[in-house]
Amino acid sequence: MKHLTFVLPMLALLAAGPATVLFGCDRTHEIAYGDTLWDLSIRYYGTPFHWEEILAANPSLRGVECLTPGDVIVIPDLEAEAGVSRPADPEQDLILFSDLDSTPQISRMVLETAGFISQVPPSPLGYVVEIDVEDDDPFHDVNSYTGDLLALDIGENDGVREGRLYRLMEAGEEVRHPETGEKMGRVYRVAGICRVMSVDEGSCVVLLEHSYLPVNVGDMVLPYSAADPVPVVTSETVNGLDACVVAFKDPCMKRAYSYDVVYIDRGSEDGLEVGDIFSMYEETRAEDRSDESSAADVKVADMIVLDTRDKTSAVLIFSVSTPDLVAVGDKVELVREQI
Repeated sequence: MKHLTFVLPMLALLAAGPATVLFGCDRTHEIAYGDTLWDLSIRYYGTPFHWEEILAANPSLRGVECLTPGDVIVIPDLEAEAGVSRPADPEQDLILFSDLDSTPQISRMVLETAGFISQVPPSPLGYVVEIDVEDDDPFHDVNSYTGDLLALDIGENDGVREGRLYRLMEAGEEVRHPETGEKMGRVYRVAGICRVMSVDEGSCVVLLEHSYLPVNVGDMVLPYSAADPVPVVTSETVNGLDACVVAFKDPCMKRAYSYDVVYIDRGSEDGLEVGDIFSMYEETRAEDRSDESSAADVKVADMIVLDTRDKTSAVLIFSVSTPDLVAVGDKVELVREQI
């Protein structure tokens, strides 16, 4: 049995005031052994949740794992960016602190790409009908990535206009509860965000500006709207709530690492809210305890809730503490004390 309990040390960090938040000027940082974007965000901004902004400011970094000791990266001036009026673009609007309040907020890109489990499928505006439309090679890829052009089966007659953003979503596997076998619905994953480049009456060509999964023919086209800011940590109490990990956002993963998203079988009906933070602990087995005083549970990971449905939630694992990684079928207990 594993359980999740409220993270008091993390709260102290997240509640750090302006004296801790080092905004106001661009700077550079030379990567040292052991550095992570999570830790650099804490060092320069007083919160771990700006790691994506650092990643976005350094196009040469292919991912969070690609930090090479000795390389120099840019630490962006988020305070200056916060005062700039910008369009609703997922690449440009990643500010996690408002300019009037130091309350940390979840990155909009993280929220918009969490995905969900549902028994009721979304209602798409249309579908992806062709990928790599700029490629004349008959042996081109069977899926698309950031920078590729796609064709959609919606056009001017459907209200499509140049410059408009749409969200692409794939229907994933059907999920059954690991313990009961009950059908819980299907996983719906955000594949990417695209922008209309040209349009005619019944179709359009779009640029895939962000891809989070390979985009395939048949993926659904849904309206795009920027996620509302969500402050980290709510004050409602959730005690003694058993839960189970039922699926991963990445269908190829067998174990969840830092920055991975997993889905659990508890949701808004159980009192979970977006922004809730928990720590996951694995209960020490009785036969492994040398005495009663050593019965403390072992911390496995920290989690934050990204999306809630009636009976399920998407949660981000933002820190893994032991080799005992999270797997589908793991039992958890949600415990959080009121602030």
